[in-house]
Amino acid sequence: MLLRDHAKTDRRDSARLFATAARRYWLQVFPAAWATKRELLGRAEAIPDPLLRQDAISAHRDKGSNCEGLAAFAVLAPPSRRREVAACLVAYQLMLDYLDCVSERPTEDPLANGTHLHRAFAVALDPQASHHNYYELAPQRDDGGYLVALIEACRAPLQAFPSLAAAREPLLRQARLCGESQALNHAQRFVPLERLHEWAERAAAEAGAEGQLEWWEMIGAAAASSLSVGALLALAATPGQTSEDAVAVEAAYYPWASGLNALLDSLVDLDEDPDGASHLRRYPSLEEGAGRLGVIAGQARTRVARLPGGEWHEAILAAMGGLYLAHPEAWQRDRAQVSRAVLDGLGPLARPALSVHLLRRRGKGSRAVVAALRRPSADEIQRPG
Repeated sequence: MLLRDHAKTDRRDSARLFATAARRYWLQVFPAAWATKRELLGRAEAIPDPLLRQDAISAHRDKGSNCEGLAAFAVLAPPSRRREVAACLVAYQLMLDYLDCVSERPTEDPLANGTHLHRAFAVALDPQASHHNYYELAPQRDDGGYLVALIEACRAPLQAFPSLAAAREPLLRQARLCGESQALNHAQRFVPLERLHEWAERAAAEAGAEGQLEWWEMIGAAAASSLSVGALLALAATPGQTSEDAVAVEAAYYPWASGLNALLDSLVDLDEDPDGASHLRRYPSLEEGAGRLGVIAGQARTRVARLPGGEWHEAILAAMGGLYLAHPEAWQRDRAQVSRAVLDGLGPLARPALSVHLLRRRGKGSRAVVAALRRPSADEIQRPG
């Protein structure tokens, strides 16, 4: 699988590509994603422990669009495998968001508890792995088998994926990085800052990105995202892929595209996250944050577009960006500059993707987003007429 030079597509080609990707998603992927999501919601509602049940339902209610967004990677798989890939990805993302909630509950040793809980990530991507006692250190444990159900829903189809062996090593590496970063993120108050810096430096070196990303961009964003897993599972479902192909896909998505994914989530949640938990507030100012996210978006687009079939990867990246930028919270006056920078960095497919997400929100906040897009930016105001 050879890399190709990135070339900008003209508007007509971009519109045609986006329309084709949208048809694949809404007609072939979304129905499978919705069915899996609905089935797992039933399991969540039956959890015996009330706090764990609340965490599981919250992952469905408050973060449900995350799993629908990750399922978009199924458009990259062969038509006969798209439903299976969509089901895997929905289960994986629901598991990530569920454990994100569970990890926030007080416990004697947050880091050890998070480490135990997040072993689930690797097991969900390895059909041969044995289950662990995930809740061993958690204060609430009676989930009625819900976490195991999420894991099995994710890994059940994997054995039949023709290129799973080629993707296995990068998949398990991403699961390890995600588990470690999630555990550290939830235990930050109890972990020396030096340890967080050291982890981020090792992770950046492993990805060949030494000195290119801030520590929170690595540990709080890039490694904590599921975006790379989505791309790798689509590759695993495609015949004829090699381990070199899988490594190339992983390198294209991690850490730039995956980092953008988590940073945009932080942008939308800026008012809800406390200062110590907000990745975006770690920048000295939102102006600097806008510059960084613009760079990260541009780097992400360049890298995924160089892959074979790069236009499809570029469309999915734009769709991910549009999913977050369709939230009116992303366009409040103090952060509109960040959203503009990301929109520009994602290229010509970003605006049609944003339009689709605005339509799907059925007007919820759409007027505020459209009004913000029509307002001139600070650069445009200062530019001579």
